[in-house]
Amino acid sequence: MYETLSKRLGKKLWEQRQSIESSKKHLEKNRILVAPPPVHPYSIIKYILRATGLIYPARRQFRAPILEHNSFQIPGLPAQLNGFTILHLTDLHIELEHTLSAIIVKGIKDLAYDLCVITGDIQHAYNAADKAINLLKPILMAINRPVYAVPGNHDSTELIAKLEVEGLPFLLNEHIPINHKGMNFHLCGIDDPIYFRTHDVKKARQGLSSKETTLLLSHAATTAEEANAADYTLQLSGHTHGGQLCLPWGIPILKGATPRQRVKGTWNHQRLLGYTSRGIGASHIPARLFCPPEITLHTLLKKS
Repeated sequence: MYETLSKRLGKKLWEQRQSIESSKKHLEKNRILVAPPPVHPYSIIKYILRATGLIYPARRQFRAPILEHNSFQIPGLPAQLNGFTILHLTDLHIELEHTLSAIIVKGIKDLAYDLCVITGDIQHAYNAADKAINLLKPILMAINRPVYAVPGNHDSTELIAKLEVEGLPFLLNEHIPINHKGMNFHLCGIDDPIYFRTHDVKKARQGLSSKETTLLLSHAATTAEEANAADYTLQLSGHTHGGQLCLPWGIPILKGATPRQRVKGTWNHQRLLGYTSRGIGASHIPARLFCPPEITLHTLLKKS
């Protein structure tokens, strides 16, 4: 199964990914993900949350995802695609908190949509593939339409390969046509642009006309400049968790390398329309503060 993945990514990017996954630095990062040391920033934040009592509302918020509705007004969208709806999940970090699987199932089981996409960080620890897959299975069973995923910076080669065997296809710098009412649009996906940096935005839409409707799944919104230059119509991302632990009014304490205007919600970069989900899970600490998790329904609408 790894041979197929290596061919799809190409020799250079495959070797780059494998080099990182087998490196001493990677193994040390995994140790921290599994058991953060007392001086790790998230260990300190956890201590502060407990000392102030904020851990209780933060845990309650983590367990109460909000259903967000977003619509994209797209010039030239074919009439057959008007109203097409996409269920967007991201940043599950599913084995960090075993109760999350049931929470997600409850949140999506009665929703109506045409396609589901998962934009990375399915697992939390790099070596947790089997545990993550077992927790993901009930979610995949609850998804009642076609589903595709792209990897995030936490997702290992092992996870990708095993989930494809389980029936969850990944787009690794690839595209696939999505037919709706006799009309196609193209779903494109890239490998992780943050940690492994094995993404190729141009290859993901190779052979497609600039006039075709193209949706790029990218774990992080940092690829917006590349996506705009490559003539993508839309981009869906995650990675930031919207800040996860925020000041009042949702102001992120930490935002990482993502430009502030793309940390959460809708954004655009020149012609490219985009959305960054706050994600459904959490990193390091199963807690959220002034930044509730989200399940997102995107609707494509023809701009008149």
